[in-house]
Amino acid sequence: KRLREVGVMVYGPLDDQMDRRGGAVSFKVSGAHPHDVAQIFDSENIAIRAGHHCAMPLVNQVLNEDSVSRMSFYIYNKREDVDAAIDALAKVKKVLKIH
Repeated sequence: KRLREVGVMVYGPLDDQMDRRGGAVSFKVSGAHPHDVAQIFDSENIAIRAGHHCAMPLVNQVLNEDSVSRMSFYIYNKREDVDAAIDALAKVKKVLKIH
């Protein structure tokens, strides 16, 4: 939910289907290449992945994207980890001059 609030496209089940979503969240920041997003997250000590995630046909043909970003959460993550990811997205938009 918070990713969409900051203008990020989230792929997969949304709020009304959260029982169908796992801990991995694939997303796209409009105007930013996923590898640039991953690099900026890395500068904030947050590890995410960028690319096809072993699902090239899905990413290319279904999502109609060349690549996407993906972050994962699990039971050991805290709300502060979510806050840090949202802050990193703000940095992505600032560094890449995306409004």
